[in-house]
Amino acid sequence: MVTVNITSQRTLDTPDDIAAFLSESYESADGAAFKPGDLVNVARAGLPPEMGVGDVAIVLYDDPKPSPYTTVRMLHASGALMTFQAQTTNLTKRDGAAS
Repeated sequence: MVTVNITSQRTLDTPDDIAAFLSESYESADGAAFKPGDLVNVARAGLPPEMGVGDVAIVLYDDPKPSPYTTVRMLHASGALMTFQAQTTNLTKRDGAAS
């Protein structure tokens, strides 16, 4: 078995080209583990206790593979909302009332 990395290059000349590229990239996340709005449990995985109070977050965007990151929003102990990228492997989908 062998793994082959294939790359391509595309020039984006206009704001419309950039907008189209961003839309295509966002739509390609269909095979992602999580969808925007999913509630997830967060493994501590090195997070300080003041970050991610309750070990829960809401998914804003799950980057398409091969990226290992998901953008989530969670609470800081100060009550402030935090948005950051967490490793997807540190997230599990929450089940309704059983969580």
